[in-house]
Amino acid sequence: MSLLTPKEMQELTGAKVPSKQIEVLEEHRIGYIKRLNGGPTTTWEAVNARLAGSTALPSSPANDGFDLESLQ
Repeated sequence: MSLLTPKEMQELTGAKVPSKQIEVLEEHRIGYIKRLNGGPTTTWEAVNARLAGSTALPSSPANDGFDLESLQ
């Protein structure tokens, strides 16, 4: 699994501001998680799956079962 770098996220979404990046990801139904700094992150696998036509997206990106708090 390969996470997008902040630069790649900016290039993918065309936005510098994290809230705008999230808007673009949600508009295009690309799954993501919100990092502790408030910015989104996703994997190339999620991006490529969406580009291939998959519409699978968790009903609530904020409640996708991924617990960043446990990583502290």
